[in-house]
Amino acid sequence: MTYVQIDDGYLVAASYGGRDKTPDWFYNIDNQNVRVFVNKEYQNVKPSVVKTDDKEKYWSLLTAVYPTFNLYRSKTDRDIPLVKLITEQV
Repeated sequence: MTYVQIDDGYLVAASYGGRDKTPDWFYNIDNQNVRVFVNKEYQNVKPSVVKTDDKEKYWSLLTAVYPTFNLYRSKTDRDIPLVKLITEQV
């Protein structure tokens, strides 16, 4: 999965390549016990869906690294959720 590193973890988009359906993994984050594999190690993260007020700020961070996400956004009428995966401090 494509991600952008942010101060407190990672940012991912439930873009599904611009399809009109939200990817299934997005519904699994309700669990709150999420483990990701990044940089050759597992990390426990707390998912947090980006609120509407902050969405453009985070969308800009994502598209600065991966401009293709603008194409995905233009291909669908659905609102593409952005999710912060906040790393747990040990």
